[in-house]
Amino acid sequence: MKKLSFVLTAFLLFSLIPATALMAESFEDRVCFRGNQASFNTRYDVKIKDGDIWIKERTGVNTPEPRVKLDLPDGLAGEVTELAMDDEHIIALNGERQIYTMWKGLDDVSDFTWQKEWGIPFWMGPGMKLTDEILTWDFSVVSRREDGFWTDPAGNLFEVGLAKCSHIWMLGPNGQDLIYNDPWLPTDYSYGICGPERGAFQAVNLSTSGSHLFLINKYGDMYTRFYDFDIGGADAFLPSSYEDQRDKLIPLIQIPTDWIRHPKISGTITDRISIHKIGRNCIHRTLRVEGSNDEGVTGYFEKDITEVDDTSQWTFHPTGMPLSGKVLDNREGDTTHLTLGDRDDRYYAKNMDNLGSLTPGLPWYHIINAGDWAAELTNFSCYNTPVDLVVHLSPEESITLKLHTKETIRVSPRPRGLTDEARYIPGAIEVPKALLDGFSELPVKSRKFIASYLMKREFTRVDIQATLDKVTVTGTAGGLLIVWTFRH
Repeated sequence: MKKLSFVLTAFLLFSLIPATALMAESFEDRVCFRGNQASFNTRYDVKIKDGDIWIKERTGVNTPEPRVKLDLPDGLAGEVTELAMDDEHIIALNGERQIYTMWKGLDDVSDFTWQKEWGIPFWMGPGMKLTDEILTWDFSVVSRREDGFWTDPAGNLFEVGLAKCSHIWMLGPNGQDLIYNDPWLPTDYSYGICGPERGAFQAVNLSTSGSHLFLINKYGDMYTRFYDFDIGGADAFLPSSYEDQRDKLIPLIQIPTDWIRHPKISGTITDRISIHKIGRNCIHRTLRVEGSNDEGVTGYFEKDITEVDDTSQWTFHPTGMPLSGKVLDNREGDTTHLTLGDRDDRYYAKNMDNLGSLTPGLPWYHIINAGDWAAELTNFSCYNTPVDLVVHLSPEESITLKLHTKETIRVSPRPRGLTDEARYIPGAIEVPKALLDGFSELPVKSRKFIASYLMKREFTRVDIQATLDKVTVTGTAGGLLIVWTFRH
């Protein structure tokens, strides 16, 4: 009789649970990693089960509160295959990889709203599907509510706008291409940045959060970078500069940001990595890597993104869960060079056929002209920056400058990379400080070139029009007009 009473009581209790709730004990509840089947923000974590999204507040680990099934729009309900979460948003895909966006993900579940629109204008465009070719993807958001400010490389604070800065980040099929799409930009795959080693680094996984990217290769080498459309200088409404902005009265955004290599982990690790937001001003982020310690206990290694000195900064946290990622060949030391692929750099030249006829020296009164020098862009790419600009003043005399490039606002889709259609690229020519410091010791033609075209400035703003066949650089520093055409 007691046994029957117990069964009836259990049945009645279970029947009181809403149909849209799933008890935590019914499947593994702990979400430690942000990925495409489960993820989290600072308030909630989410999981996919049977094509739906189940959510609960992050009030603790394996808490008894039920996980709630979200109400999803037609085309997504029961059809969710992948998701990503950051800040107030969930991005969810169905079987066709159609993008759906959820809003108000830091508020009560009853306030959540969904939309299918994506792209120009202002996140109200026709929508977008992710290509099947990418290896993996994630979503990154920086907002005034959670982050407040960007902190640029010079240490200056710039307030995040009300519109935030939100990117879907994608890792290309070669493990090298880093592609992003912003919901305010055209629905294409033309935007991107170079990875470590001028884009040659071959990653096996990607995780992003709060405008920070985290990469790992098959030998356990790890890199992070702070980047988004705005802090990267691509937004014309937020002026940026390559010049040192430290101690400026009214600073501009200091560009560029750089890739940072992190100390390797001592132990067994997998390709399952995760990064998530903590704190304000886009400084601190938590990195996690799945693995096991020397005793064979499974869990994850964790550290702050700012800790880059040594291996001991990684702290192990046991979970006891089976490893779900692919175990890596985690070799000691920096093995970045073992996973470098081909770069998409291209060679362009100006007047190099006449290099042999260039003579050293010029009369003091001679104004240098296009026939007095030749030049090469030895490794031009619209993503891999800076580019080496080698200027030859004679067969024996040359100087190497830097041509910096960055992204810009476009209003219509275009193919990725360079094509026969000209791609507009904002840029800057840098005269390395060593050349300026030793200017008086340079040969006369080198001095004339730097003084006449670049006015002995460290950075000169230029515009670039680039195709597969030619690159045209235009601008002025106040001296001779720059109109230089380089041919492939």
